[in-house]
Amino acid sequence: MSRLKLVFAAILILFCHYPVLAGEPEQKAGQTEKDAIMDDIVVTGKKEDAAEAPAGAKVPAVVNSTTKSELKKITVLTTDDALRYNPGMYLRKLYPGGSIPLSIRGTYPFSPQTLVQADGIRLSDYTSSGNTRWSQIAPEEIERVDVIYGPYSAMYSGHTLGGVALITTSLPEKMQVIANASYMYQNFKAYESDYDLDGYQNHFSFGDKFGNFRVFGLFERIENEGQPISFNTLLADNGGAAAGNAVAGYDSDHDFQNRKRFIIGDQGTRDITDTTCKLKFGYDLDSNTQLNFQ
Repeated sequence: MSRLKLVFAAILILFCHYPVLAGEPEQKAGQTEKDAIMDDIVVTGKKEDAAEAPAGAKVPAVVNSTTKSELKKITVLTTDDALRYNPGMYLRKLYPGGSIPLSIRGTYPFSPQTLVQADGIRLSDYTSSGNTRWSQIAPEEIERVDVIYGPYSAMYSGHTLGGVALITTSLPEKMQVIANASYMYQNFKAYESDYDLDGYQNHFSFGDKFGNFRVFGLFERIENEGQPISFNTLLADNGGAAAGNAVAGYDSDHDFQNRKRFIIGDQGTRDITDTTCKLKFGYDLDSNTQLNFQ
């Protein structure tokens, strides 16, 4: 009897597993086998050639590169605009002519945690402000911008906790002359402060190629008055003098903790004067080697 039960159990197991065929797509009525089964789809990533990505080809980190052809699709008025659309970038542009620091998400903007270089020359300073001299590079001479995210490369010096921004410039292939002038004006009003501020900027650059010899020149002059960016405050619950003359000229509001405070004055305007003069020379030794001097 027990042997008969084992035979029935084995037959039942075979019938339970027979109709289950893994991986076979269900064929609808009216479809042929050719219609029901699709061809394989292969998805591959595009890897840049090392010659096309000099900054990040061998760096074990996330690298975002922007080429000159891509920069032509956006408005690049100043050099820092070339980094505007990079992921995780923070550039606080307060007024024209300011040495704005560059910070990457996760780092403090007013500390030297992001390195900025142009052709191997450091543009960002070592101080706590981390300001960057963007005016040393003209927008029209930028060939590409490579951003390395994170402190993953020992190729560069310190202050790279957030990352490294590498600007590569190029010399012109033909004659080019760029000249522009601009005038700025603003009326700044906040609390009891009222300022009429203005400034101007002149920009001139030229470049040409003579055989294997290339030359590029830049002159830029900017004078501008920047508005106050912070105010001196005093909390109302700190109290006042027991006796004395009443004063006027202040304003009041509430801070982010909803505490009443007095605005007792701004920290003044910023006078900006910057002159940049630069000459670059290059000589093509062969199709892959160029000798540059600036």
